[in-house]
Amino acid sequence: MTEIYKKKLYEFYNNPNDRWYITKQKLDFYDSSYYATLAEKLFGNAKNNGIDASLKDYNYTSFNERFITNNKYFGLLDRTGDRVTDAGEKAFELSSKLHDFANNQVEKFRQPFILEPGAKKNNNNVNVFPVVALYKVLLLLREKNAKDPSINVKVSKDEFEVFVCLIKSFSECNDIVNSILEFRELNEADKDGILNEPTFKNKKSNSRISVFFNNLNKIWSDGDYFDLIPSRIEEVKSNVSVFEENLQKFESMTNEEYYDLLQSEKSLWDYVKVDRDNPSFNYESKKINGTNEIIYGAPGTGKSYMVNESIKYTPGDGLYDKFVFRTTFYEEYSYLDFVGEVKPDTFNDDIGYSFVPGIFTKSLKRAIDNPERKVYLIIEELTRGNAEAIFGDIFQLLDRDDNGKSVYGIDNANISKYVFDDEFCKVFIPSNLFIICTANSSDQNTFVLDTAFKRRFSFNYVDVKPSHNNNFKFIYGNKELNWDDFYMKLNDFIVYNLKLSEDKQIGEWFVVGSKDIKKNTQMVKEKVLNYLWEDVNGLSLINIDADNIFLDEFKTFRDVMVAFDEGKEVLNKKLMDSNNE
Repeated sequence: MTEIYKKKLYEFYNNPNDRWYITKQKLDFYDSSYYATLAEKLFGNAKNNGIDASLKDYNYTSFNERFITNNKYFGLLDRTGDRVTDAGEKAFELSSKLHDFANNQVEKFRQPFILEPGAKKNNNNVNVFPVVALYKVLLLLREKNAKDPSINVKVSKDEFEVFVCLIKSFSECNDIVNSILEFRELNEADKDGILNEPTFKNKKSNSRISVFFNNLNKIWSDGDYFDLIPSRIEEVKSNVSVFEENLQKFESMTNEEYYDLLQSEKSLWDYVKVDRDNPSFNYESKKINGTNEIIYGAPGTGKSYMVNESIKYTPGDGLYDKFVFRTTFYEEYSYLDFVGEVKPDTFNDDIGYSFVPGIFTKSLKRAIDNPERKVYLIIEELTRGNAEAIFGDIFQLLDRDDNGKSVYGIDNANISKYVFDDEFCKVFIPSNLFIICTANSSDQNTFVLDTAFKRRFSFNYVDVKPSHNNNFKFIYGNKELNWDDFYMKLNDFIVYNLKLSEDKQIGEWFVVGSKDIKKNTQMVKEKVLNYLWEDVNGLSLINIDADNIFLDEFKTFRDVMVAFDEGKEVLNKKLMDSNNE
């Protein structure tokens, strides 16, 4: 039993006051918002005695002290209990759209909740947003499930009560997930011993927890477990990422700052969102000079490596990963994959629709939310998809000014709502979003970029010349050859003897070698011979003045492979005997 696991069990049994408030009291946003607004109507906005006093004067038993407290927690009444806040008014106005607003208010819920104005932070060292912590735990379980499918991605209500609701800071989420997994490894007798222990049974508050989380539109419960609604997972990831990137700002929020946010119509994520209407902030003034670039060349020239080098990116860098977005185009790839689409969404047996963002929209939001950071959208194999159709209306944004910001904005309600939380805001590419694409100049059956699309990108050609960082040895015809010498002779032969364009040449990284000559030989056979037969040989046969790449005796690819394995030469002797000077 790990120390963290034992510590959490000890806290559960011995520190009941540290448990999140939502396990101690029923918190239903809908009841609260209804009574808050009704109270205001009944008692004239509490202009005289205040709502709290008015309730007592009218002897209104439906409105008790707990009602007042719960409304304060949701930010629907101010801390004195005398006034319905802007959030409370908004809840009354929204009616049918109340669920989205309820979600915003519940996401803002914080532990501890200091009700008295001017009161200091409590002394139990708790500082956490419970909903965000649960989001993180559920996402971490999904990450572990991706590596080990036997791991259940859901959190049971018992696991929630024993472990999750004792989280005191966001940094504990990883430890809590490990504790949950350790708990699941217990035999049934040991589990029952914990769950049926009298102290635990007396503290159980599953019905209260269910009521609280039923206020959310990103989490669902089947009665025993919590899980993320599939169509909202990407949105949750984005929310949690924003929270992590601004963790210090959230955790250092003063009581006054928190109550200003809680009692407003803003969401939790609005707290760190850039105020685009503030004259003190101007994307043009940042001058990060974002660009659109296409890195192209023959296959194997190291284009993807060049991208990583140019942005100084090391794969696996957790923080940097958040600012690098990658996708690969292919024939069936569409605007819906790239930008996003509206999908049906089921919640509490009600069917609705929500926008699921694509990688462009995610990268755009990350750039907008982090204007001081460079954000990269990497598109591999650009010409394997229909780029013009995939970009769609985003094409208009690719014209940039001297600072790298879109010259023109477009109207796209789905993107605007997701990125700016305002469906009427013009969509634009900020100067800190870089779009870098790679393209093989020799791709077959690909889409040709039109002039209008190409003029919005700069082009960076990658030469086939060797850097001598991948010069390995392999066996051909019972002879040991150097890779650099071989592939450069091959490239010359393709251009001068086969009369083909340099697009059909290959780069030094077409085969990544090692010290194992046998393995290298197999890689050359599988990759190079296959490429030459499929993509080069057929084209050379069309030209009657050109040589053949393979010896005339080979009529099928199978014959070539068998002969190569037997140590026979299969390529034109001119290729192997001459430098073609």
